[in-house]
Amino acid sequence: PMFLPAGQAAPGDYSEATAREIDCEVRAILDAQYARAKAILTERREALRVAASALLAKETMTGNELQAIVATVES
Repeated sequence: PMFLPAGQAAPGDYSEATAREIDCEVRAILDAQYARAKAILTERREALRVAASALLAKETMTGNELQAIVATVES
């Protein structure tokens, strides 16, 4: 509590029901963002594969190089 900004509730300052609601909301947010990330990666699977191969070959890549790969694969 001494590290929390003034007016912010400390852990345990709410009921079990509220804690459950918070947990459910956090789970819903995480599930939605997991599904979003998975959809993006699935949609851009070929660009991901090409970028991974390039990284295996040279271990580093600039943002411009990655953008060029994505542009080439998705065009």
